[in-house]
Amino acid sequence: MCHDESPIPVLDALLEKHARRMLELGMYLAPSVSLRPEDMATVPTDELVHLLAENGIMPKREVLDEVVPKHTSVVEVYGELVYQSGVRLDESDEDLAIIALVELCRRWYPDWASAELLDSLIEEGYAEYEKPQRDLYRIVEVWGQAWALVLVLARAWRVLDLNTFDNKLGAARSVYDWVVDYDMELFNIARKDPSYNQVRLAFAREFDRTFPRDLYEVLRMRLEPDGTLWSEYDQMMEEYESDAHVVPYVDAQPQPVPKPAKVGRNDPCPCGSGKKYKKCCGRRA
Repeated sequence: MCHDESPIPVLDALLEKHARRMLELGMYLAPSVSLRPEDMATVPTDELVHLLAENGIMPKREVLDEVVPKHTSVVEVYGELVYQSGVRLDESDEDLAIIALVELCRRWYPDWASAELLDSLIEEGYAEYEKPQRDLYRIVEVWGQAWALVLVLARAWRVLDLNTFDNKLGAARSVYDWVVDYDMELFNIARKDPSYNQVRLAFAREFDRTFPRDLYEVLRMRLEPDGTLWSEYDQMMEEYESDAHVVPYVDAQPQPVPKPAKVGRNDPCPCGSGKKYKKCCGRRA
């Protein structure tokens, strides 16, 4: 890649940093030179445009205005731009071009419902989720935006179950697993702020309407007159965690078997016959 005519210093610096990172990880022959999507946030827009143009893809704003609304993925948009331009990039340049296009679309079309935006929102929530002092309100806010995007994409893709949705999205994380985590965070925040019971109830009803082929525990819910949320699943978990359902610890170490007391020849036979031992069981022994 040549930058003599129109240098892109920020991107060049990121690529150099990425190369050092690969060496530190022992990846001397990396299969592709690509950056993480979050790295592109620092690259100026003109550098992103220049990178794509340098590879034969002309991301003119008027062209993207026409192409983007027809798709729900940056990869699909990239495929149409490549088809229009007739270029073919190697794996390394293609990875870089797609990540640049992801960031460009994020800036120019912040409200565009795309698979990449959903993936980034889910990951943003997990980044906060994994902090030692996590902000529960921030997690629920970001994941609430992600859930709203799930509803839009599910309608656009005409899917009725999360397994098909996962296959269509093609993200590293399972959306079904994320839905469970989102519900759990709604449950946790509702303990502190009961107003979130309404949010969780709305989420359950939206799930039921959007993915009727899936059964999820939050569906068995109802809002009580006092504003609390009742769920069969929550009650089951509380009962399971209560003392009544805790299985007492049993030492698994084998206990020694006591040896039977020695019976004399003239002692009563331990079998209970009333005879002397020597004339009963002792005779057979």
